[in-house]
Amino acid sequence: RGAIAARALLGPGLRAALPAGRMALAAGDFNITHDEDLLHAPLERHARSWLVSHKFGCGDCRGTAFYEPKEQWSFLDMILVGRELHPAGSASWVVLRDSVRVVTARPAQNPRDGTPARFEPNHLAGVSDHWPVQLELAKRRPP
Repeated sequence: RGAIAARALLGPGLRAALPAGRMALAAGDFNITHDEDLLHAPLERHARSWLVSHKFGCGDCRGTAFYEPKEQWSFLDMILVGRELHPAGSASWVVLRDSVRVVTARPAQNPRDGTPARFEPNHLAGVSDHWPVQLELAKRRPP
C-alpha cells in the first residue's frame, strides 16, 4: 500500500511539476510500515532525489508509530527534503541534520507505555496514533 503511494508521489512527476531551481519539501503520513520498507524498499527505489528525514538525521529515533501485535516501530510520518538542501547542496537554505526529530514532548501525546497516544473521543484524551517529525532549515552561509 505505502510502496505504491511512494512510487506515485515520489517519482519524477512531483519534482518535474516544480519550476526549475525551486527548493522542495514533502511532508506527511506516507504509511510505509517497517515490514514494507524492508520487503519493498520504496524510499530507496522511488525517493532518490530526496533526503528522507529519518535516514538523513534522527539517528536515535525509533519511529513515529508503534504496531503492538508485532511490537514494531515504523516511520509512517516523514519529511522529504530536496537534495539541493543537503549541507553539500546548492540551495540558499540547508537542512540541519541534528535538528531532525520525532515530536513527543507533549503529555497528551504520550501514555505511560511510551508509544503514541491515539485520540480517544469518549475520554477526550490522546492526540494521534503516530507522532509528527520536525526539522529545521537555516540560511546557507556564503563561502
